[in-house]
Amino acid sequence: MLRKLGRVLHKTSSGLIVVSVEEPKRIPKLNLPVYDEDARRVGVILDVIGPTEKPFVVVKPEKRGIEIPPGDTLFFREPPKKPRKRRREKKTRRSGRRG
Repeated sequence: MLRKLGRVLHKTSSGLIVVSVEEPKRIPKLNLPVYDEDARRVGVILDVIGPTEKPFVVVKPEKRGIEIPPGDTLFFREPPKKPRKRRREKKTRRSGRRG
C-alpha cells in the first residue's frame, strides 16, 4: 500500500528532489522506495532535513534525467512488519530433593 509522502518543492543542482512532508508525525525511514502518482518508482529516500514540525525529505532519483515538476505528489511504500519473536520462559532449576 502506498502512503502519501508529500509535494515536490524543487530539484537541486546536483539532481536531488526535495519534498515537503505531508504528515510530520509519520516520517518514513531512509532508503525506502518513492513512487509518483502513476505508481512508477522515482527513487529512494536519502535524507530527512529541516525542523521537526515541518520536515523535508531528500529523494535520490533512480535515473539522472528524471523530470518531476514542483507541486507533484510523491508516495512511499512502508516495509512489511516483521513478526515479533516471543521470549521463552526460562526453566527454573530445582534441587533433586523434595521436602
